[in-house]
Amino acid sequence: MTTEPTNPDSDSKTPEGHEIETQLPDEAVAESTLLRDMDSPTKIPRSIGPYKISAIIGQGGMGTVYKAMQESPRRSVALKVVKKGVTSRSARKRFEYEAQTLGRLRHENIAQIYEAGTHDSDGLSQPYFAMEYIPNAKSITEYAQDKNLGTRERLALFSKVCEAIQHGHQKGIIHRDLKPGNILVTSNGIPKVIDFGVARSTDSDMAVTTMRTDLGQLIGTLQYMSPEQCDADPDDIDTRSDVYALGMVLYELLTDSPAYDIRNAAIHEAVRVIREEEPTSLSSVNRSLRGDIETMTFKALQKNRAIRYQSATELGQDISRYLRDEPISARPPGAIDKLRRFVRKHKAVAISASIVLVVLIASIAIITIYASEKNRQEREAIMLEESSAQILRMAGQLTEQVGVTDYMSPVLIERVALLNSLDYKVEKLYIDVLEMMQKTLGDEHPHTIQARMNLGYLNLIHEQYDKADTQYKLALEISRRLREEDDPETIDIIKQIGILSMITNKYSRAKTLFAEAIERSRRVYGDEDGYTKGLVKYMGKVFYRQKNYVAALSYFIECLESARQVDNEFEVINLSISVGELLQLMNRYSEAQPYYLYAIDSHKQQYGTENNGYLIKLENLISLHRDWHEAEPDAGHDVTVVEYQTELDGLKQWLDKKANR
Repeated sequence: MTTEPTNPDSDSKTPEGHEIETQLPDEAVAESTLLRDMDSPTKIPRSIGPYKISAIIGQGGMGTVYKAMQESPRRSVALKVVKKGVTSRSARKRFEYEAQTLGRLRHENIAQIYEAGTHDSDGLSQPYFAMEYIPNAKSITEYAQDKNLGTRERLALFSKVCEAIQHGHQKGIIHRDLKPGNILVTSNGIPKVIDFGVARSTDSDMAVTTMRTDLGQLIGTLQYMSPEQCDADPDDIDTRSDVYALGMVLYELLTDSPAYDIRNAAIHEAVRVIREEEPTSLSSVNRSLRGDIETMTFKALQKNRAIRYQSATELGQDISRYLRDEPISARPPGAIDKLRRFVRKHKAVAISASIVLVVLIASIAIITIYASEKNRQEREAIMLEESSAQILRMAGQLTEQVGVTDYMSPVLIERVALLNSLDYKVEKLYIDVLEMMQKTLGDEHPHTIQARMNLGYLNLIHEQYDKADTQYKLALEISRRLREEDDPETIDIIKQIGILSMITNKYSRAKTLFAEAIERSRRVYGDEDGYTKGLVKYMGKVFYRQKNYVAALSYFIECLESARQVDNEFEVINLSISVGELLQLMNRYSEAQPYYLYAIDSHKQQYGTENNGYLIKLENLISLHRDWHEAEPDAGHDVTVVEYQTELDGLKQWLDKKANR
């Protein structure tokens, strides 16, 4: 049975150009030896459905792509057909789903799908889809090299790719296999993202798209996978995995070399590199990439996705800001960020403690030597940054301190105590780095201000709030004095002090600071910018902590409406829950219900029901109807509670069984 075709765009135009093909001229089709060679790995058919085959464009794990001619409307298409032998039900469903996924996308920088169907061959029904044929296309990296594009031209080209990926994300689609070979550029310089074949649409049937065994299955190209994607857990993949892959492509586009060379590595070693090692700095490959370009690229490549760009749009917007010579939103990684990026591979306590101490001693010696060269401030700043990065990487073991257990030997117990005692050493290290910055660069140098903020943040996470406040206030005082009124760095410092004030229950101060930061951010970034809305949300959180739910509600609704306008469905779901919770706390149950229902229905459509996110949203609804039942005992909300509780218990049992298989 043939799938209903999507709405083909008969007026679409394909760029002219050239590509590498296994050519099969029309007059030679009948005589082709491939047609008679039944043992050939790729047998070229004369036609598939209404499409006349003329050449092989390429082959992949799931299928073969042919160049073909469609009769009505008459046009060349790229026809993807399941490779012979790929006949498992799950593999075919995955292929069929690729067609449905692509059919939902309409963007000038995404290869358009025209029609999906099935073809009977040797008694087997093979799915296929016809998509936009892109002749003369080269991968984005090949195109940049062949055209000898400059850095700004490469960034401008890449920004269009970000727009295309964000379009897919807004439609609920994660690509999951972004790489240069899946980003083609036509002879006219138009990028086209292709092959969403391993995409997991967030509104799909998980059984169709996860394609995993009990041990987990990696889907995608390992070289460009995010650290979380290497875990082969489809429940843990979100759009930020594509952001990481974009960062990998950007790195290669800018340097003409991959961030990691793992082509010949064993899988376990390649996965270790992706999870644990940092790529070579862009500036060490090409000094002209130092500064904002390096900062943007490495923000996209953060191992911790919480501190990556949160969307392809954020990355694309920063690139656009750079091209317009405007300040970017990303900040250079400070010492605390480097602490978090520490390689977590040495988990044995004895090794951890000894490595940390050795690196502490060696790196402090390096810093001291270079700090003595008073007349070379630029070099001093670089060495301070690089040397402290090594220290902080090792000191990152503090985030994985191991507790003493009964089975530990006395030696290991001693090493644990040594490791735990490094808290003091790390704080002293931050203080030493700040003092060296002050002596070599002065109090008012941007590196010194950043070192002060890093020390303040370290104090904050260790709950030394007074110390953190002292460093933050000094940094803000200097920043206000030296920088322009709406300087992004100053805004960020104001934000950090606002967060500290909120944590320490100094709500009046927090509101004053957030109000100032919001006002300045609106002028710098605009009302609808993600950074501005993040500040608005913080303001709402302050009122929430004060139990001023009415005031908090207005801020959360403002953020919700903004998220709806930019089609950020992930944020819409989260904010809907927040608004529902506020209304529930105000006993406005009938108003809260639609927000909860929207969140759970949208989550169900995008992520399915077999995940913890859905369970949490069910629990929200149960809580709402319990409170509602207490307020209106005769309205039947107790029955609704039982219904939702039954669904919740059943899902929990199913997930428990699944986890124990």
